Amino acid sequence: MMENNNSLQVFDEKLKQLEIALCFLKRTLDVFRIVALNHVKIKEIAGVGQFFAHVRQATLESLVLGICRVFEGPSRKTPDPYSVPGVLRAAEPLPLQDPNALRDFLRTWASDDEPQVGDIADTTLFEVREVYARFWTRHEGEFQRMRAFRNRIIAHAEYIEEDVCPRSLPSYDFMERLLLFAVDLDAALLKAYLHVHAYRIRDDGLAASSTRRLLKKLGIEDVKVRFDDDE
Repeated sequence: MMENNNSLQVFDEKLKQLEIALCFLKRTLDVFRIVALNHVKIKEIAGVGQFFAHVRQATLESLVLGICRVFEGPSRKTPDPYSVPGVLRAAEPLPLQDPNALRDFLRTWASDDEPQVGDIADTTLFEVREVYARFWTRHEGEFQRMRAFRNRIIAHAEYIEEDVCPRSLPSYDFMERLLLFAVDLDAALLKAYLHVHAYRIRDDGLAASSTRRLLKKLGIEDVKVRFDDDE
């Protein structure tokens, strides 16, 4: 019983730390998107262009660092990370309390060519790990591009090469997809193993609304906040 309680505490702490990181990344992604969408009008405002260029670069680098950290597995430096692989590993010894939560996650993220999810009673962490493994396989090449950007520009600035630049990164859509996968998995594991409802990170708009208000105060009336605002 003591060992199970310790495992539960470790799992709970990992999920909390992962949730904090994911909420920060969601807000960072919102700021990056809104500044990028409005960069032409921002350039027309005297005296603020350089500041927002720095904000755009800083949020991009923060996104890359954060997403890499969220999806990286154990290493010699970090043998037990607060990451997606880390929480999946921490869940292994725990009893499943609510299989519905895992089933909902699988319905959202299992691709059309994957086996159908079985009955709720048969839904297990193994199926979730399988979906994660296939998700990772589909996106590993793009993730490696993010890791290269992190390693060569952010973590080791002395090794900057001309061909390693922001345009070598995957798209915004890809970074958002990675983030939302982790957000949904975090929420599913919290509910499935702890009977706790996660903070609705998908709906968090604090940073987005603050950025929009700031740009409006600077004189931009029709601030774009989504990529389809012109449609």
